[in-house]
Amino acid sequence: MTEINFLSSRTRQKQKQQEQDKKLFKIASLVLGGVVLILVLIIGLKLLINLRIQNKTETIAELKKTIVNKEDVELAYLIFVNKLNVIEEIYAARSDKQTAMNYFADLMTDVATITGMTYDEESGGLILQLDHPNVFFLEKSMNIIDSPLVTDVYKNVKKGSLSREDQGNYLLRLTIQLKTIEDLGLLENNEVNAGATGIETDTDKQINNQMELDMELGAEELN
Repeated sequence: MTEINFLSSRTRQKQKQQEQDKKLFKIASLVLGGVVLILVLIIGLKLLINLRIQNKTETIAELKKTIVNKEDVELAYLIFVNKLNVIEEIYAARSDKQTAMNYFADLMTDVATITGMTYDEESGGLILQLDHPNVFFLEKSMNIIDSPLVTDVYKNVKKGSLSREDQGNYLLRLTIQLKTIEDLGLLENNEVNAGATGIETDTDKQINNQMELDMELGAEELN
C-alpha cells in the first residue's frame, strides 16, 4: 500500500504564499514610504513658500511705510527743483538781456547812445531807445541794424517809432526778440517776412521817407 504525504505538500504551499506576501508587503511598504515622503516634501515646500510670501509681504509693507514717510521729503525736493528751474530761467533771461544790451552798445559806439531800455518778461522782447545826434548818424545806425552784424545774431529785430526832437536829434525805438520764433509760436506769422527780404515794411518806409526829408533839410542848412 502506497502512502501519500499531504502535509508536506500543504506546507510547501504555505511557504510559497508567505514568500509572496512578504514581497507584496515590501512593495506596499516602499510605495507607502514614497507617498509619505512626497507628502512631507509637498508640505515642507508649501511651508517654505508661505514663509517667503510672508517675508515679502512684510518687506513690501515696510517699503510702503518708508515711501509714505518720505513723501514730504520728495515734495520738498520737487518744490526745490522747481525753484531752481525758475531761478535758472530768470538768470538766463537777465543774462540774455545784458548780453544784447552790451552787444548793441558796442555796435552803436560813436553812432548812437542808448538812452532807454525796457524788457518784457512774457514775450522776451528787449526794447532799446537809440538817440542819434543827426540824420547822418541815424542813417549809419539803420545800416548797422540791417547788416549781418545784427541779422545773423538776432533773427527778429524790429524798428519801431522814429521821432525828431527840438534839438535836432533822432530817437529810434528798436525791439529785439531774445526768444526764438518757435518759442513764441510766431513761425507762421514770420514765414512771409522771411521770404520777402527785399520788401520794405511800413515802418521802414516811414523811416526812409523821414530820413530823406531830413537829409534834404540838412543839406540845405549846410548850403
